[in-house]
Amino acid sequence: NESNQLKMENDKLKKDIQNKMEQIQKKEEETNKLKQEISYDKEKLTQLQKNLDDETKKVQDLQNEQKNLENEKMKCNQQIEELIDQNQTLTTKHFNQENDIAEMRKQ
Repeated sequence: NESNQLKMENDKLKKDIQNKMEQIQKKEEETNKLKQEISYDKEKLTQLQKNLDDETKKVQDLQNEQKNLENEKMKCNQQIEELIDQNQTLTTKHFNQENDIAEMRKQ
């Protein structure tokens, strides 16, 4: 009778061990699946970071280009102002010469 009880206890322990082993295996499978997901997410994150870096560089390049264009625009506006002044001066000189010629003809 005691032998039967020991056998039953032994069987129960074996069953418990088997259940624990199955639980451990399931946990290992879950862990491996999570590790794969983490690895995939890390790759994705790395790619996103690279994309962000690329876009940031593009923005910086565009900002530099914009600054250069603004400087160029300022230079062009300055040249336009200088040309307007020169034109004004030449127009005034021409007008004065015309008046001088007209005065000479009168005399």
